[in-house]
Amino acid sequence: MRELGGEIWAEISRRIPDDELDWQRKNKMVDLIMGVLARHIGNTIENDPDLPVFPSPVDADGDSPM
Repeated sequence: MRELGGEIWAEISRRIPDDELDWQRKNKMVDLIMGVLARHIGNTIENDPDLPVFPSPVDADGDSPM
């Protein structure tokens, strides 16, 4: 999962210039994407025990709070 996150981060970095999206926002975007993927499978993704990916919460309306 972390490898996938790295690929997503690299693709975002390649397609969106740093002056449009800084590294902190890229990190937040990748964390959000990985959390949504974990939510999609309905479980914590833990291929690296030190870096688990927890499912993103869903609010009462069914929308992500982000």
